[in-house]
Amino acid sequence: RDLEKCEVAAAISQTVANQISEKLNIQRKIEIIHYPIRPVSHLNYLTGIEFLYVGRLYSQNKRFKLAIDALKCAGFDPMDLCVAGTEKPPIDCHYIPSPEDGLLNNLYNSSRFLMSVSYAEGQSCCPLEGILCGCVPVLAKDNDVIYEFGLESFAADPTPKDLAVKIHEMANNKQKYVEIMNDLRPNLIERFSINNVAKRIIDIYYKYHE
Repeated sequence: RDLEKCEVAAAISQTVANQISEKLNIQRKIEIIHYPIRPVSHLNYLTGIEFLYVGRLYSQNKRFKLAIDALKCAGFDPMDLCVAGTEKPPIDCHYIPSPEDGLLNNLYNSSRFLMSVSYAEGQSCCPLEGILCGCVPVLAKDNDVIYEFGLESFAADPTPKDLAVKIHEMANNKQKYVEIMNDLRPNLIERFSINNVAKRIIDIYYKYHE
């Protein structure tokens, strides 16, 4: 009801915009304003962390247990994982509470894989940031937004076995996935940098206030 009254409706991705239109039967055009990602960059570090997990653990859609089960199925130990975020993990692994942007940038650059097997994400900022830093994301195919941003090459069905197979496939074909990330990087920087997001907001404002 409030959306129908507002002058302009906006969503952080086309995926979310489509969901709003379908579920709420909104007929008006919904403008896309992405959430800006952190100011991260590729530093060409040697990877010292096997797997990185960034963000919340206990929201149902994050599926942290699935990430751990996939690592075990792939033959890795939870101590091969580093968790960075506000919530302390329920397992014995490396934990860095609430890292600042500079440290998080270093973590992305120091990590081989980013575990991000959640579903129902509006934008999936962490995989985008990981790709900008050369950290290969491990994603789940039922997260619809990954297709909007061209990340489906990194995804597998959301089961421990399928994700484990994907981890090994990407590890054994490192150069292929480095090239995919290199191809994605310029477009991701253009779409999600804070300056370009700010410009997008200004452009939309003047579009409706000429």
